[in-house]
Amino acid sequence: MKRGIRWLSILLLFPTLLLSATTLSNYYKTPAIVESYHNQGLIEYHFHDLPAEYQDMLIKVQDPGFYDHKGVDLSTPGAGLTTITQSLAKFFYFAEFKQGWRKVPQTTYARFALHPHVDKDTQLDLFINLIGFGNGTRGLFAASQFYYDKRPEDLTEDEFISLIAVLNDPQRLNPKDNPAANQERVRRIKRYLNGEYAPKNVFDHEYKDA
Repeated sequence: MKRGIRWLSILLLFPTLLLSATTLSNYYKTPAIVESYHNQGLIEYHFHDLPAEYQDMLIKVQDPGFYDHKGVDLSTPGAGLTTITQSLAKFFYFAEFKQGWRKVPQTTYARFALHPHVDKDTQLDLFINLIGFGNGTRGLFAASQFYYDKRPEDLTEDEFISLIAVLNDPQRLNPKDNPAANQERVRRIKRYLNGEYAPKNVFDHEYKDA
């Protein structure tokens, strides 16, 4: 029995040590990764170029505890299980990210490699320029042009919310391919933003009862 426990401890120790090593490596790589995105010209639009109310909407829907957490949020109602910081960790540290066990290193890297190096404003700039919006569009500026032929700051409130709505599932919820699903998501988001619906827990990010 004791021998079995000892071997189990060794088996558990190996992935823990590996995760610690890769986290430390990513910690030191992070500044160069951020610089590379800027050098490639991928940051074509800045979060604070959006109207203040649009900034608030995006934060409240996508990551309501963003300014208070350290990369990971397991408590804010409506937050879901992926913060903006964790979303960036997919781009920073994985050649190909798939759901499942990779959630563990994604979360660890977000908290201990990315968060300590990248300030909140920079995270927001990176996020709105790297995130996908369906139909091959990447970044809020490209999505605004593709779906509405406008700059992000010129979108109507409903148009802007329709782009936020896409982020939960870009293929299923984008306004070009699935306008009905997109508008249903918009309806739920507006109820939430207007204070007509309060998420019940951290998992209630789709506002299913709204």
